Amino acid sequence: AGRKEEDLSKVILQALRRVRGSGAGNPSLCMAVIPPEDSAEILRPAMQALDKHCNQEAAGDAGARPWTINLYQPDLELFEKDKFAFQNQPNLQVVYEIALTRKRLYDIVLADLTPITGFTHQESTEYPSPLFYKNFYESLQAKEATGAGSGPFLGDKRAGCTPDVVIVQTTRYASAGVVASLLEKGGASEKTVFVVEADKWSGGDGESHSTRGLIERHLAVQDPVELRGGGHWPWLVFTGANLNVDDMSRGDDSDVGHRDWD
Repeated sequence: AGRKEEDLSKVILQALRRVRGSGAGNPSLCMAVIPPEDSAEILRPAMQALDKHCNQEAAGDAGARPWTINLYQPDLELFEKDKFAFQNQPNLQVVYEIALTRKRLYDIVLADLTPITGFTHQESTEYPSPLFYKNFYESLQAKEATGAGSGPFLGDKRAGCTPDVVIVQTTRYASAGVVASLLEKGGASEKTVFVVEADKWSGGDGESHSTRGLIERHLAVQDPVELRGGGHWPWLVFTGANLNVDDMSRGDDSDVGHRDWD
């Protein structure tokens, strides 16, 4: 774990160096983190990288550059766990919110999954099959609607600081939707540096898929590069992104209701 975290910290440090205006004398550096189930896996190397960058590389006569992390945790049990675990970390705010808009859950995440899961009714529903993810994200909408152990989708009332860097280590099918949602409702912009775990896999349709492929299907990203370190998969680092024309033309969240994706 020590070597893995050290390697991931180096990847995040390279991303921090891409932040525009990251020199001394700048305001607090803001990072948004969309973690795996064990958020400490990503938070420890993220804080190591922030400490090194802000205390040394971006420090000036006034001292270290301050930093803040917004940790998105949509599951109530994990939210309460993380809030307790990091209660003595004043730089870290745990946000009870899904890092997706309802619109992008449907027209990116579930839309990407539907062609893969539609070719057969015999496909396994076990992790990590496409049907497993499809069922998970369909149930997420129901949980959010009832408030049964799930935080709300991203909305107009944004929590926390405006992110300079975003780290995404969510499920392979959700990353593109998360990036698009944060650009629209999470305060990210063309200046934001994204660090996304870049899975590669063979889908149930017999085709090869990748996180990068799904992201570039929906978003025009700037200066993408894949960096190795901190796990089996590389990390896709890019600066800013714009939704592709087809995705921009779709309606807002008010147009989205319960849909049959079979």
